[in-house]
Amino acid sequence: MKWNEYAKVGDALIKAFRRAVGRKVTECDFAFEILDRLKMEDGYKLVALKAKQAYRLHAVPADMVDILWKIDPDAVDECDKYYYRDHLIVERSAMGAWQETVLGEVVFALPSRGWAVYDDLKFIFSTAALSSLKGKGQFDYRVFLGDPRIVPSVEMNGDEVVIRRCYWNDWQGLVLCTDYGRFERDFGMVYGRREEETIFEYDCGEVVSDFDNSRLSVRRVRNENGSTSVQAVIKRERGGCYYVFVGSSSDEDELSELEDEAMELIDGYDEHMRDLTRQSDVD
Repeated sequence: MKWNEYAKVGDALIKAFRRAVGRKVTECDFAFEILDRLKMEDGYKLVALKAKQAYRLHAVPADMVDILWKIDPDAVDECDKYYYRDHLIVERSAMGAWQETVLGEVVFALPSRGWAVYDDLKFIFSTAALSSLKGKGQFDYRVFLGDPRIVPSVEMNGDEVVIRRCYWNDWQGLVLCTDYGRFERDFGMVYGRREEETIFEYDCGEVVSDFDNSRLSVRRVRNENGSTSVQAVIKRERGGCYYVFVGSSSDEDELSELEDEAMELIDGYDEHMRDLTRQSDVD
C-alpha cells in the first residue's frame, strides 16, 4: 500500500506534537513548518494548553503567551474569543482542507487522562501505525494493507470538500471517518455532517459486573490479559456515558479498593453537579 501526501503530513504532525507537548503551555509555531497551507492571523499565536484531562488548541494574542502560565487552561477553553479556528487562515485547496482537519484532530492523539481517554484516537497514517494494532483481539493488520479505505483522501468540487481518514479507538475499533465541509468563510472551512463506518469492531474489555444507580455507576471490565479494570461511569442526560479508568488488578482485595476509589470519584462529581445546579438557581 502506498501512503500519499495526506498521510505523510498527518503522521509528521502527530509526531511533532508528541515531541513538543508536556508543559502547561506549548507554543505551536513548529506546526506550520509541516502545515504549509495554513497560517495564523497576524498578531496571534497557536498554543496547546494542558488542561486537567487533555490538551486543547487555542489562538491567543502574541503578547498574551507569557502570562498563560498563570491562567487556568480550563478557563481559556471556555472563552470563545480564543477559539483557534477563528484566527486560522486556510488555503482554499484540497491540501488546505486536509491540513485544517488534521490540525483540529491532533489533540485526540496526545496523552490524556480521566474521561478524555475514551476520546483517544490512533490515526492510521502509516504502515507502522496500522501494524501497531497487532494483538488487538483478532485484528490482523495485513488484511487491510491493500484496502484503499485506509489511505486518507480528499475530494474537492468547487468549495465543497469531502475528507476521509481512518482511526483506531479501543472502544470502537477501526473506523472510517468521512467529513463533509465547505469553504465559505475567510478563515477556513465550515464542517457539515460526519459519517463513521466501523471497518473492524473492537472493544478493549468485557463488562463482568456493574453497580448501577441509573445515572452513576461502577463497573468491572475483564481485559484481554486476564486482569480486571474498574471504571466509573456517568450517564449523560442526552444519551451516552462518560467513563473514567480507575485502575486494574487481578487481586480481589485490590479490586475492591479500586471500586471504593471509583465511588469517591462519583460522589465528588455528583456533589460538583449539585453545586453547579445551586449556583444556577442563584443566578
